[in-house]
Parts: sequence; C-alpha cells; structure tokens
Amino acid sequence: MLTRLHALRFWLLAFCCSLACLPAAYSFQLADGSPAAPKAPARYIFYWDRLQCVLEEANGFKGSLKTTPQGFRSLLLSAPSIWNGSALNKAFVFKINDMPVNTAEYSAAISTLHTAFGKDAAEGQVYHLSDLPLDGQQKGAIDLYLETPSTDSKKPANGPRPMAAANYLNHDMLVRAEWGREDIYETSNRDFFTETEFWQTIRQRPVLEWQPYTTPKEVNASVVFLNQGEHTFIINQPLNDDQYRQLLNQLEPYRHLVYPGAELELSLQTASYDKLYQKKMLIVAPNDPRLSLRRQRDQHVLQFQWGPWTERIPDLYLSRFPDAAGKMVLVDQAITQNSMIRTSSGDVAEILRALPDCRIDEQPAPGLVFRLSIADSSWTINPANGPLTDTVVAQMVELYQQVEDMRLDSFQLPDYELPPIHLRLSYFNVSGALSVKNELPALQAAPLSKRVKLSAPTRSDTDYVLEFEVPEPALVYLTVFEPGGWNTFFLKDLYLPGRHTARIPRSSFRQAGKHLVFLNTPYGVARQEMTVE
Repeated sequence: MLTRLHALRFWLLAFCCSLACLPAAYSFQLADGSPAAPKAPARYIFYWDRLQCVLEEANGFKGSLKTTPQGFRSLLLSAPSIWNGSALNKAFVFKINDMPVNTAEYSAAISTLHTAFGKDAAEGQVYHLSDLPLDGQQKGAIDLYLETPSTDSKKPANGPRPMAAANYLNHDMLVRAEWGREDIYETSNRDFFTETEFWQTIRQRPVLEWQPYTTPKEVNASVVFLNQGEHTFIINQPLNDDQYRQLLNQLEPYRHLVYPGAELELSLQTASYDKLYQKKMLIVAPNDPRLSLRRQRDQHVLQFQWGPWTERIPDLYLSRFPDAAGKMVLVDQAITQNSMIRTSSGDVAEILRALPDCRIDEQPAPGLVFRLSIADSSWTINPANGPLTDTVVAQMVELYQQVEDMRLDSFQLPDYELPPIHLRLSYFNVSGALSVKNELPALQAAPLSKRVKLSAPTRSDTDYVLEFEVPEPALVYLTVFEPGGWNTFFLKDLYLPGRHTARIPRSSFRQAGKHLVFLNTPYGVARQEMTVE
C-alpha cells in the first residue's frame, strides 16, 4: 500500500514539473475553446486645465492642441497631469520648448514659466511639449498652437456690468464686512489700487459683523484673478487664522499676476455658498491719478430717454486721466448690453419720431449725438437737428421689420468722457399676456410648451444656474416653489429671443429637498425639478 502511495506521489510530481517546463508561448484555452482576448493597445490622456489630448499607438503617441494666447497664459497657472490607463499621474517631468518642468514642484516655477513663455505669447506661435512620460519607456509629444481668439459676436448679456457689481455686501446676513484697513485705504469707496495696497489689504484677515438675528457661519475667503471680467484663476481657503495663512502662502507663486492693468476680486461666502461680500480691485501704477477717485464723490448715473425707451447706466466716472506713461485713458470700462423698447402701442416708429434726451444725475445734459444702425444702414442721431423726417422714419421702420434689431453706439456728450457704449435695442410689446396664471396649481396643470425651453439647474459655488430659451421678445416669469407651495424665488424680466442664463442664490432656499421650477411666458410654460442640498 505504501509502495503504491509513493508511486502516485512520484507521478504527480513528475506531471507538475513537466507543466512548469512548457514554453511560455503555450497557454490553456478557455472553457468554450476560444483563445484568450488580445491585450488592448496602450492609450494615454494628457490633461492641462480644460484641454486634453489622447496619445496612443495609432497617432504615434503624438498630438496637437489649440488655444488662444490668453488661454495659454491661463494654462501656465496650473500643472498638467497624465492618465496612464489605470491612474492619474500628477508628478512627472516634461519639457516645454526643451525647458524641463517638474510638476511636483510646479508652484515654484509658475513665475519663471510666465516670464519664459506666457509674457510674450502671441497668435501663430507653437509650443512643443515633449518627453511626456506615458509609462516606464514610452514618451509622448504634443504641439500646442496659439490661434486667434474667436471673433464670433456674442449677444450682450442682460444684467449689471462688471464695474457696477464691483462692490457687494449681503445686508440680510451682515451689518458690515471689512477686508483691509478701511480707515486707511477706504477700500469700499475705491476701485483703483496699487500693487502695494493690494498686498497690504490681502494681509489683513477680513472682519465680519453679523446681523443680530443671524447665526454666524463658517466662511470661505477667495482671491479671484480676472481677465476682462471673467474668472481665470481662484485661490480659496476657510476664514480662520491657520488656513488664512495658507491662502497667503498660496498667493506667493502668483505675484507676477498682480501688476498695473490687472483685475482682481476679493470674495467671501459661507460654507453653504451664500454670497456675503465681493470687491473688485483694479491695479494701477503708484503715480496713476485714478487713485484719487472715490465712488461716493466722483461717480455718476447716465440716463437716456427716447420716446418709450429708457436706459439707466449707474456707477460711471465719465472722466479721462493720463496713465503712468502719460497716455490719456478713459476711467470707465466699455459697456455692451441689451435693452428693450417697452411699449403697448405696437408702433416701432413711436421711438423714432421722438427727440432723444440725456441726463446726468437726473439733470439735463444737452448735446447728445450717437449712431443708430439697422441691418447694414446707419444714421447719425443729433437731437439738435430736430426730429427725423417722415421719409427717414419710414425707411428705418421698413428695415427694422425685416431684422427686428437696432444698434446704438458712438455716443458723444459735451463736457463728459463717455466710455464706448454699445446698446442693442429690440421692440417689445408689453401688452403680451402670460399663457397661464403664475400660481402653482395653474402652472402644474399647464401643458408643456415646445416653443420655450428650460434646462435642468446646475449648481455653482454660490448659485443654482438655469438656462432657458424664448423664441421671441418675452416677459418671463421664473418661479421656484417648495413642494408645499411656498414661493421661494421669483424673477420677472424682459428677454430678447435666444438663450439666457438665470442665477438663483443658494441663500434663497429655506430648506433642502425637491423644488419645482417654472418658466412662464406668453408662449407657454416649461418646468423642471431641482434638488436643493
């Protein structure tokens, strides 16, 4: 018996050894007899901010990307990364035009990269990214082309201009908010600051005084770098001593972005994204005369009146000063916005037969001259010459009925330095009625319209964002209800045809959970559901 057992063990051992000695090329078939699946070809993805490029065997692990010069400068503010098929590699070394860049030490190199590449970036240039480590052996390369910014004309947006929104304080939650030495720098009463004043302001931890009926909340502090009013880069930290020091440390690599001509924004918001405070700072040279301007003393309100049309533009300095180089520059930024001719007469000629009127701070300001364009035709409008003739009005009306669009620009006013102002006028008949009552039961029972569109809300740091579209000029009611019927948010405004964006502050909501959103227009009702967190 023992002999047979020893023999069995011997043969089992011999069989296992024979398997181990088989060449590596041999393999077992699967249970269904099919061969093993071939290994998928290697595929890598290079990420740099919003850009991404696939690198694989099919393209020789080479690719190309396109951006604008300003877009390239924005890229240089953050490190790229590479997806290697199983994980995101954030620590590696590559080259930009043969200059080594270590992403593990990227913050310390940002200023150097800006000086070497970003400062002189221009249309038509090509930057070569090479030695991108895809795996242990394979390297990738990408050509980054700088192209001309898009010249597609965007419709002017409704709402306040950047300068008008430069100061903001949430009076529902705060009595006051001070960031920097208000007693020395008068931060809230100014728009223009030197580099030194910015850094002295930012080193002072913000001070908040809450309303007596409000429970203080955790607050986040942000420093936002702007480019033509748009956010390009943001540094954010909770507002406590230790982490505020981290914010200051994080700002150090970006000192080169604070220079005369730069725009920055200081912002405070709660941890639940309630907007508390906002302040824009426009950086100028130490000898720039705009440093002497004060909002309460020097700003004006400009108002145009032309028949049934009225346009009011606040927060304007209406001045021109020499900059540090002695060049005369306008203080106010260019203004581009939509406006509507609100009338119930149904007669577009009503505005054209009237004499335009201009006022500064509610006082008459004679001498206004501007250009009116309809389609490819334009006329100089000078009230001093009297009303337009019937022949000219008839010609304008005929053109307007074809395009339903008028544009006003080239405004001139004696004794005042107007910034470039571009207004797009559209006629709107205010007699148009809503399709249903703006009440929850009626809105819930209304059939959905195919002529208006309302997208599902998305969430930003401070707001819920909704996009909607109307086919014709419309008086729009945007309403949000709690399931029990409480109206927690209401927006009523006139909108031109096309796509628009509305923002609902997170502070508008009393409670979390499901809410109902309705877009009520003369052309029907659209609705969405949203979940408030």
